[in-house]
Amino acid sequence: MSALPPSCRRLRRSARPRLAVPWPLAGLLAVVLALFLAGPSAAASAEPGPDVGVLTLDAPAASALPHRFRTCFFPLTASDGAAVPSREGLNGLRVSGSSQFSLAGLALMREQFPPRAVIVDLRRESHGFLGGNAVSWRLPDNQGNPGRDAAFVAEAEAALLAAIDERPDIVVAREAKRGGPTPLTLGPLPAVSEAQAAASLGLGYLRLAVSDHTRPDDAVVERFVRFSRSLPPDVWLHFHCRGGAGRTTTFMTLVDMLRNAQAVAFEDIIARQKALGGSDLAKTSGGSAPGRDALARQRLDFLRRFYDYARANPGGAPLGWAAWLAGGAKP
Repeated sequence: MSALPPSCRRLRRSARPRLAVPWPLAGLLAVVLALFLAGPSAAASAEPGPDVGVLTLDAPAASALPHRFRTCFFPLTASDGAAVPSREGLNGLRVSGSSQFSLAGLALMREQFPPRAVIVDLRRESHGFLGGNAVSWRLPDNQGNPGRDAAFVAEAEAALLAAIDERPDIVVAREAKRGGPTPLTLGPLPAVSEAQAAASLGLGYLRLAVSDHTRPDDAVVERFVRFSRSLPPDVWLHFHCRGGAGRTTTFMTLVDMLRNAQAVAFEDIIARQKALGGSDLAKTSGGSAPGRDALARQRLDFLRRFYDYARANPGGAPLGWAAWLAGGAKP
């Protein structure tokens, strides 16, 4: 991957919105230009349900960069007196990451991305856009669609979005850190999927279904390695999850390892992804909820194995992840 294009170098942490996007975006229901797009089954209303969740606001319809936006060109900062990690190979990564964005936030990022760019959606939970607001169907601990693959998730999500499309008086819950406990009443507004939104802006789209707080399943890792291996060198990847922390940092780390594991130490790769604004994936204690520490340890163990894989298979070749595991590596 070549160096960051000048337009993306301007997207710093201090970047401010400079775009107003009218709704609806032109051609929002155009044919989806998706890369490896999962196919579209369970209809549901906007009301809470045992398997559906509560319709919740993730990002308001505002023209601003999403939270935790970063690229691999950001300066590295070290905390607690630690040494600044190596930058070797980092400037060559054409990747960025963030939390969930609004529709206008996606358009703002699109202005700065190179012509060929792909949104990599890491959310297993159902989500989409309602009138430009990013919304999702939230279950406890954000564990929507547990164990389901991207094809099932896309189908279930399409049914949920169809149920709220142009419907009046849609009640959307808000968390305290996203505007307070008072719910919003929206509608009638268009409801569209992220794949449709990406296509309307000329962006590719890849859905990788990963549950919050967890390492990706081996099938998802294999799919991502194959996808990454097939990419032309000029393609930009933007990863996101809900908060822009664990899942996004994990996949930015995987890209870093695929490109740089032969030259950069495991500890430096983990440290520099944190220093860019991601999560500390080396932290495996002090989790905010029961069971989080065990999940963090599983994720770190996975990352160590993936680092070994990437050292032996730079860029994801000659062996894929599944073949490497089948050859004797521990799953």
